[in-house]
Amino acid sequence: MSTSPLAFKANREVFSTREEAQSSVDFRLLVPGFVPDGLTLRQVSRIAPPWFVASDGGVGAFVDMIYSGAGRHLAVSQGHTAPLDTRGAPTDSFGPVDINGWKATWVDGFLTVDQPLAETHPKDNPTAKWQKGRVFLGWELDDRLSVRLAGQGLSVDDLIKVAQSLA
Repeated sequence: MSTSPLAFKANREVFSTREEAQSSVDFRLLVPGFVPDGLTLRQVSRIAPPWFVASDGGVGAFVDMIYSGAGRHLAVSQGHTAPLDTRGAPTDSFGPVDINGWKATWVDGFLTVDQPLAETHPKDNPTAKWQKGRVFLGWELDDRLSVRLAGQGLSVDDLIKVAQSLA
């Protein structure tokens, strides 16, 4: 058992279909019309971390649609998610992109730390390193909902194509 102040147990519910997940949330799920070749929908789940509170005072949640195949992975997350954080990223590893009129941000890579420091953002940690291998794309729909895509073995262009196909 972890004694970390960041440890938590989220309420996760796994569904057989996207339709079942849709009935569990108060927002319309956007479904990709395009996913890269070889990726198949493997899991749909609703996650309600204990610190998320919806604007109406209810439990905030997000839905993850996980696609995988041939060693590649794609997660499409929607709902009460946090915006992408680019602090500590090299300037050539992130940027703006328009997704069907939404102002989105892409990120190519992520920060890792050898020795986590309590209450310190990874960018301020002297052991922080920027690593490639994962790509992210995200935007806020309104003051309470956002969309995030994450990929491994995929390019930023792949994520942009998926995002542009969401309907």
